Amino acid sequence: MSRLSSVDGVDLVFPKNQVNDLFKAMETGVRELNWSMGKGIQKMAWSIARSLGTSTKISPKKRDVKLDARDAAKRKKAETSNRNLARRGMSDTRSKGKDPLWITKSKKGNEIKFRAKNKREANRSPFVVIANRGLASASWMLGARKLGAGGSTAGVSQSAKYYAMKHVDIRKNLRGGDPHVIINNRINYIRDALKGSGTHAVNSAMERAAGSLMHEIENTLRKKMGLGRE
Repeated sequence: MSRLSSVDGVDLVFPKNQVNDLFKAMETGVRELNWSMGKGIQKMAWSIARSLGTSTKISPKKRDVKLDARDAAKRKKAETSNRNLARRGMSDTRSKGKDPLWITKSKKGNEIKFRAKNKREANRSPFVVIANRGLASASWMLGARKLGAGGSTAGVSQSAKYYAMKHVDIRKNLRGGDPHVIINNRINYIRDALKGSGTHAVNSAMERAAGSLMHEIENTLRKKMGLGRE
């Protein structure tokens, strides 16, 4: 029995055809490479975790940020007024000391307004910088490292790498009559983070997992036969 994935609060429904292809690849490994059933289950779960990590989007380093148009218009008007007043030796101090107002959006899409001296400073704001960039992808990739060779975490922030392992649990029993692997990913937006949309995104990830596992088996067989890798 293979319990491939359990996600708290989020259902990832794996397509039957691709699951069957994964089992066929695993059975080939057991038959041709003398894998134990436990090793076959481990390889299959590893392929799924890596494929889901590859299929998960990594956000940009920063959110979009722009000047608040109304505030910018007021500041421009005040600057024009002050230039005119300066010619008469006067000034309007009401707008002095205030940095420009900038607008960005939160992860949930809510508008956030904050002040910063310039665009460079605005881009460094914690409202703009995405600290945990790549958290969802890293959770799968670092989970895969508990099952085999690690997946790539290129483009993932250090903060995301740190927190990723706090969001995924790998439980496995690869011996006895019921070898299994349970991958429990607790990120509540894990499905929405997949590239593509809905069922198609999951289908693509599972198809890639089956193909990757079979490719690994074929390359191992070619190596045993003294042939080069494809």
